[in-house]
Amino acid sequence: MDLNEKADIAAAAMRATPGVVMYGLTLNELVGWATLAFIVLQCLYLARKWWREESGLWRNLKPKKRGQKNE
Repeated sequence: MDLNEKADIAAAAMRATPGVVMYGLTLNELVGWATLAFIVLQCLYLARKWWREESGLWRNLKPKKRGQKNE
């Protein structure tokens, strides 16, 4: 392979890859950022879930009036 063929193959590979290459991100960096975004979203979801569970817990612990059935 001469230098011209290698350049043609590299140009074809660049056209075949997603538009992320325009921003200078490699596939490894893109996967890393996507993983980080997923972890942050998962943490936010769990924090919201735990907050709702804890705030609802105190409402369920109110003393019951006499004559009410336990549910």
